[in-house]
Amino acid sequence: MQKPLPDLCFSTLPGTGDLICIKRGETGYYPSDWNTGDPVQNRELADYNNRRLGVSYAVEQVFLTGSMSGWDVPGANPQFYLDHAVYQQSREIKGHIKDDVMTVYYPIAGTLCQYQVLGKEQDYFPLTALPPGILGEKSDLAILPDMICGKPFVQVEALHADNGSYTLHLLSHCLTHDAKEINAGYRIDMRIQVGGQEIVLGHSSKAPSP
Repeated sequence: MQKPLPDLCFSTLPGTGDLICIKRGETGYYPSDWNTGDPVQNRELADYNNRRLGVSYAVEQVFLTGSMSGWDVPGANPQFYLDHAVYQQSREIKGHIKDDVMTVYYPIAGTLCQYQVLGKEQDYFPLTALPPGILGEKSDLAILPDMICGKPFVQVEALHADNGSYTLHLLSHCLTHDAKEINAGYRIDMRIQVGGQEIVLGHSSKAPSP
């Protein structure tokens, strides 16, 4: 079991740098009408559009692998790349997580970890260090963590201020602002795949164990 893949993603064609679009489950790719002819600018466009679609760097690699080698090979599963992430460093931080939709800042303190995924350094924050306010019935967020080498994290963009504090932005593939699922009266605030099972965290103000 894994997070559902999006319908499509953007990438650049190896060799030429042309901007391309890849559709889930299909072989090959489609040239993008937004192709600029400049490989650097095309890469920026691919990254920008993928962020809007909630496509992580690992998922982009899944689409490239699936479109070329088949969608049933190990490299067509994002978890394959997260299981092989390489730990780089960590540091204790204090600061805030920003909800970019509601413009709300939640105070945080914890260990910011850096892993290398597919040769690209990425920052992750432990699921257990997320502040209570970002979950629960008062939040419209549902968190979709990643399992990095067997540990639950959310991928973040970390901005370091001159005063030493950090502002973290949750990357789009680690959350959703869609209407939360209701299961047995509980609003599902978080869901994560562990092996072949899905584990969820829910909240119900009317339940004996909320």
